[in-house]
Amino acid sequence: MPTAPRYVTPRPPRHRVVVDGAGEVIVLTARRNWFALPFLSVWLTMWTFGGITAIGEVMREFQWFLCIWLVGWAAGWTFAAATILWQLVGREVIAVRAGDLSLQLRAGPFARTRVYRGGEVRNLRAPAQSFVEKSQAGFAPFINRMGAVQFDHGARTIGFAGGVDEAEAAMLRDWAAARLTK
Repeated sequence: MPTAPRYVTPRPPRHRVVVDGAGEVIVLTARRNWFALPFLSVWLTMWTFGGITAIGEVMREFQWFLCIWLVGWAAGWTFAAATILWQLVGREVIAVRAGDLSLQLRAGPFARTRVYRGGEVRNLRAPAQSFVEKSQAGFAPFINRMGAVQFDHGARTIGFAGGVDEAEAAMLRDWAAARLTK
């Protein structure tokens, strides 16, 4: 007796459509990198202790080398903390309001919103992503500015929806395109 085939269940999208008072918005949670998250947490703890030790040493006896090193230390600490914060609570909010495209990056109390005039959004697309672009998806958005959905704005290429697969990027492109033309 032949057995019935076992079909693969399609994966649901990472984004969700939320209806607020002004219409639909797309909310896309940040992709978590389950290797980088614990690694950076441990690294940040050790890096913090190293920085505290260096600050104590500079307070005890001023040293130019340690002062310069502390500038690099602060940059590394900020990068690691921002990446951890992004992976834990980061999200992108994509909206089309009155024909304009609004892209918001939010991580806890920090948010940045960019609004683009709909008439200036050209060549909305979901191109194939390189391995490097896919591997940068879990890092804070200031590392991978391109995203899986891209458009031309003036002489620049703007991207959003970092970390989604090509199929989901096409869904998001179609969602935005349908609303930008209204």
